[in-house]
Amino acid sequence: MYISEIMTTSPEEDRNSTETKLYSILDELSIPFERIDNDVVETMEECKEIDEKLGTEIRKTLFLCNRKKTNLYLIVLPADKQLDIKAMSAKLELPKLSFASAELMEKYLCAKPGSASVMGLINDTENSVELL
Repeated sequence: MYISEIMTTSPEEDRNSTETKLYSILDELSIPFERIDNDVVETMEECKEIDEKLGTEIRKTLFLCNRKKTNLYLIVLPADKQLDIKAMSAKLELPKLSFASAELMEKYLCAKPGSASVMGLINDTENSVELL
């Protein structure tokens, strides 16, 4: 798997709209950051190599909704943790949580399944998604 060296500047080439917005905000606010470029990963196991390169712990991000699709949640967990959806539903006092559709993810986070991240919240201009 390709993993670049660590970089501290915005990419020179255009990325997806979320990345472009994010780097613009970081640059505008003079917030330092480190980034790498890497091949697409599909499993948390593949993320371990990226963890090591950055010296961080990758988190998994889940996009959930209630039955009526009126409450949306972006849940961030350590990569090795499993979410007990039933317990989370009870904690939020909701009858049932489930994974939100690809359409909802695209609408609110401008992301595709497998690529949801906290950074996608910059696209939620109506503040419809609750971060947990």
